[in-house]
Amino acid sequence: KEAMHALTMILEEGHSKIIEGVTSCFLDDSIEVQKYAFHIFGHHIKAHKAKGIALPANVKPSVLKCTTHEDPLVTSVSLEAIEAVCEQGDDEAVMACVHCLRDGSASVCETACRVVAHTAVRGDSRAVAAVTPLLISPMGYVRLAAITSLEKIGTIGDAKLLQAVMLRLSDKEVFVRREAVVGIQALAERGDPTAVGALVLGLEDADERIRGACIDGLALIGAKGDNVAIWALTNRFNTEARNLRRSAIKALGELVE
Repeated sequence: KEAMHALTMILEEGHSKIIEGVTSCFLDDSIEVQKYAFHIFGHHIKAHKAKGIALPANVKPSVLKCTTHEDPLVTSVSLEAIEAVCEQGDDEAVMACVHCLRDGSASVCETACRVVAHTAVRGDSRAVAAVTPLLISPMGYVRLAAITSLEKIGTIGDAKLLQAVMLRLSDKEVFVRREAVVGIQALAERGDPTAVGALVLGLEDADERIRGACIDGLALIGAKGDNVAIWALTNRFNTEARNLRRSAIKALGELVE
């Protein structure tokens, strides 16, 4: 640890020797040394990339190997490092995330959801299959992370996936329900009657912000002349606060032919 600290004191931020030196400590026998190495790496990698210098050859394989570490914190920080060293579509990075999504702790799964959204391309069936079961995780923050990830990697118009996200509109956590509305908007094709019906039901949510999100969602995915959406929005005039009534009027302007 002292040697790594010394490197950061005598070399400029992002110097290749810092990156190379701390990377050699990723696989150290001491977990504390590993954690500190990733801390230093995370602080310097952006500056290193900004210089346009190629990463040392040992960086990527060392980072990927640490994603199978027995300590959840080391696994999580190594996953975060993947974002810095791997590009979107990198197959090795995607598979490392998939492994963590299937076998990791709740905190690891949350991180892996975010990282796989960065590394997998939209429609990657391996990533989608690994993230989707986390929609029913007992931990609300993991369910939230799963929805956010699927918004970026899920196939638009995938009925099965959309149904799984729509079920989260009845989640006990308000923040999960709010993200489910965003997920529906991201994954539904315009005019999808099932998605429209889900957002119409969401207009009855006890949380005003969710009702507002559903109103905006109907404007985005509802088809012109969709009577179900138009009727539901019209009904909000007598029950909603002024700001949501304005949103409903704006949404109707998008739907009425």
